[in-house]
Amino acid sequence: MENVKTETQKTRWWDALAALLLICALITAAARLSVTHWTEDLGLAMTLAVLGAVLGLALGQSIFSPRTSFILAALYGLVLIPWQLGFTVRLKIEFDEKMEALLARVGDTLTLLTSGKPVNDNILFISLMCILFFVLGVHAGYSITRYASAWRAILPAGLVVLVIHTYDPYLTRRALFLAVYLLFSLMLVARLTFIGNRHQWKINHTHMPPDVGFDWIRFTLVVVVVLTFLAWTMPALAQALPSANRVWSFITRPWDILQDRMSNAFSSLESSVGVISDFYGDSLSLGRGSTLSPRPILEVKVPASVENLGRFYWRAYTYDYYSDGQWRSTISDSIEVEPDEFIVSLPELQARTEVEFTVTPQISIATLYTPQEPKWVSVPSQAIYEEEEDGTHNLIALQALPSVVAYQSYDVRSMVSYASIPELRAAGTDYPEYIQENYLQLPDDITPRTRQLAQELASGRDNPYDIATTVTAYLRNFEFSEVIDQAPSRQETVDWWLFEYQKGFCQYYATAEVVLLRSLGIPARVAVGYAQGTFQPGSELEGLGDRDRFINREGTYTVRQQDSHAWPEVYFPGYGWIEFEPTASQDPILRPAGPIDRNPLLSGNPPPLIDTEIELPELPATSETSSMDDTPLSVVVIALYTAAALLVGLIIYLLFVNRTKVQKSLNRIPIKVDRGLSRVGLKSPAFLKRWAYYASLSPVTRSYMEINRALRRMGQPPSSRLTPAERAFSLQQLIPASSSHVQVLISEYHHAAYSLISADNERARQAGSAIRNLSYRAMFQHWIKSFKEQWRA
Repeated sequence: MENVKTETQKTRWWDALAALLLICALITAAARLSVTHWTEDLGLAMTLAVLGAVLGLALGQSIFSPRTSFILAALYGLVLIPWQLGFTVRLKIEFDEKMEALLARVGDTLTLLTSGKPVNDNILFISLMCILFFVLGVHAGYSITRYASAWRAILPAGLVVLVIHTYDPYLTRRALFLAVYLLFSLMLVARLTFIGNRHQWKINHTHMPPDVGFDWIRFTLVVVVVLTFLAWTMPALAQALPSANRVWSFITRPWDILQDRMSNAFSSLESSVGVISDFYGDSLSLGRGSTLSPRPILEVKVPASVENLGRFYWRAYTYDYYSDGQWRSTISDSIEVEPDEFIVSLPELQARTEVEFTVTPQISIATLYTPQEPKWVSVPSQAIYEEEEDGTHNLIALQALPSVVAYQSYDVRSMVSYASIPELRAAGTDYPEYIQENYLQLPDDITPRTRQLAQELASGRDNPYDIATTVTAYLRNFEFSEVIDQAPSRQETVDWWLFEYQKGFCQYYATAEVVLLRSLGIPARVAVGYAQGTFQPGSELEGLGDRDRFINREGTYTVRQQDSHAWPEVYFPGYGWIEFEPTASQDPILRPAGPIDRNPLLSGNPPPLIDTEIELPELPATSETSSMDDTPLSVVVIALYTAAALLVGLIIYLLFVNRTKVQKSLNRIPIKVDRGLSRVGLKSPAFLKRWAYYASLSPVTRSYMEINRALRRMGQPPSSRLTPAERAFSLQQLIPASSSHVQVLISEYHHAAYSLISADNERARQAGSAIRNLSYRAMFQHWIKSFKEQWRA
């Protein structure tokens, strides 16, 4: 880096390598946002980050004051950001019309936001990200060239990368972006530290070995790799060691609480799996999927007397309205409830029993997870509900007030169903009015073939339970996949999933079942939360060895992030909401084969649990375009990884192996090619002859050639009659700033050509490099000056 004094005597800094490292770090940060696939057009943030960095570097080098630089950056932003956002409007219209469309979208979004309604347009999020990364780029570039401060440049963007990764942490390979960002950042810190020290050494006239810069790079790379490795393995170490786990949980607890409160800020986004956070809002996007973490979320203790109640779901939120691949709840009434005055009144339902559970979250949570219909919780909460005409409440969700911190247990009493198959078959279709109004809604774009499929599945079934069971069994034949492709924007999502793609994760299974059932007039809704988890038995009880008869014993369910789930619930008159399980990766739900005459908690010999077997029609033919088996994507990915590994290996080789040997090996290439062509009688191209000639020169002579090239750049090619000293004098007249470097280079050239004293190759190379840089700068300045003169004329 060069420390340069301007006419105003203010220090300015410039180093090409530092600028390159900064831009690479910013590109990595923006790429981390882009790979989340939260929404479309996230790549615009990367473009603006680079443009902002270039602008910041230029403003930092300028003579403008910080205030003036800020104003100029803002003015550039007012042009560059709308220009990039214009690419989100894909209509073939004029630029001013695109700006009008953007302003209208932003206005509509702000109107919805202020009215408390879900925002389905991504323009607000895209705009904020574009502004954020443009500001990060300008700030980082300005910090480098004005203050030579690496930490000021990298910390803001690093914090953004960390926040993004916190909200999208479950695909392991995406953590590589953190490592790469850390690598570039530490290299930048080391580079600027070295440049600052080198500047001080020059002031103090301290002798510096020729290879000190290269040695510093090698040392920095080793240290940075070690530090990156330690940072990478720290979370894993925390999971492996109990004491480290407690420390890690204590460190991350404040962030967990903040994350809970902010998770539902943008309902238009496609989260990695649709439901991955621990705070559930009033909307749910289907998403594209992601690999979930085995991180423990809940420990749920169940009583020993719970027998024959099937499997549990730990419900967080339910949704009634579906449109455009997104669920939302139209019920927004809420009331704060206290444990000693739980005023939520549930309807009287048949075949229900009260069961108390103890839930111990392993992270801080804002949503209370409850099985089926909760009638009491032991912590203050906000109940989201709808009051019906009979005074009962349709409970949608319970949000903790305040959040429940990690390892703070709460108790919940729920009315758990033990309805049998015959009872559900006989429940009938006398649905309450509020159920019909809220839970039969379908968007207008549900296709005829989707409705036709529902009719075919319902054919021959005379009750809603058998129809729901048939639909469930049909969907369980679809392939489960944690990650899927983006649904076509011009095709209805459920139609595409049912008839073409036919694989996915829980949101798609649940949505498909609800849509099919609603098209038949059967009320259904989507619920989200967690599946049952892994059972850890406590004490064995006598007579509880029959697995088909006694599913739940006293013990604890360990619920992990990978148990995050969505499922359909179907309404049965008199029995309430009953869960169904269409997701192929989950076990089917078992229900009592016959009616239970009394409370199953007191029953000594309840009937066995069975899964109804349904004869299914044949699956619709899958579109050929939906098959991914023959796609050579994996081959491409392997090739890219291999190429990247070879490139990294080559860079490391060039850095750690003696550069002289590498340079000699490279110089032999054009010479051997030229000689080989001559041997077979072929004439070498002119450029190859020049390259071979240049490669055959000694290192000092090659450095000396920079004087000739510099004279040509300045428009005065040297005459063959001029001596080296005369050429050097001509260059000094044209570029006075190069005088010291020219003198060094001529001195070393004379030592090599006319003296017994050995020349210093490295000193000559550095002088030649400086002459090259100065000549290019002078050439560009000359072009600009000529352009201005022509413009004025």
